[in-house]
Amino acid sequence: MGGVLGVAGFLENAQDFYEAADSEGAKWRALVTSWLECFGTEPVKAAELFTLPVVGAELTFNAKTHDGAKKEFGHQLLKQRDRWYGDAMISSAGRNRTGVQTYKLIHRDGKPRAGDPTAREQETVYVAGADLRWARAQ
Repeated sequence: MGGVLGVAGFLENAQDFYEAADSEGAKWRALVTSWLECFGTEPVKAAELFTLPVVGAELTFNAKTHDGAKKEFGHQLLKQRDRWYGDAMISSAGRNRTGVQTYKLIHRDGKPRAGDPTAREQETVYVAGADLRWARAQ
């Protein structure tokens, strides 16, 4: 009797499966890294992310036109929602004022990273003895 549980060939292709899955994950990790560098944690439309060079270099599309590829990317992005890539999760940011779906990155610890264009410098401002904190763009 061969294989696990007496089933010949059971899990023999597991390594190929994991390599293929990791390859797909590596593409999305590259996208998330580029996304964080360009847009930080601010809400962004799929069409804006589609302009990142990493999208064309890493992801493949079956569409025959540019607009079709952009739409396909939007569908792929939707499937990645609520998944972690490194320390960042792709999350829905709701719809913008024109009704277009937007996405944002959420850090695992909730803190912005160095190089994140949305990182803010904290200042303490004293008003009538109260300690108030407000964010100022760097």
